[in-house]
Amino acid sequence: MAEPSDAIPPELRETFHTAVAEYHSWRPGEDEPEVSLDRRSVKISDICNRVMDYNDPMPPGLVFLLNKEIYIDPTDWNQDNSYGNGGRHLLKLIDYRNGEHRRLEESHRNR
Repeated sequence: MAEPSDAIPPELRETFHTAVAEYHSWRPGEDEPEVSLDRRSVKISDICNRVMDYNDPMPPGLVFLLNKEIYIDPTDWNQDNSYGNGGRHLLKLIDYRNGEHRRLEESHRNR
């Protein structure tokens, strides 16, 4: 776990940016996107969990991308634009999208 004063490592920061972009490209019926970290393929939800300990502010462009999909409870989202909060927010979006995918699959099976 990162100490509160630790800055987010540059590679993790860039990987989170890529994870946000991959989330936006994710289509129904596809598996959860994966990104590369330390030369390994990692699910974007795992990247969210890794950034949650960091309080560094995200750049405005990344905040904008995350704000594009705020159909879930945005209670504290607009108050804290840290990577940690961005990771929590994206993880909620991923959970919501996974639920959408399950509902879509069930509706196709029930036809």
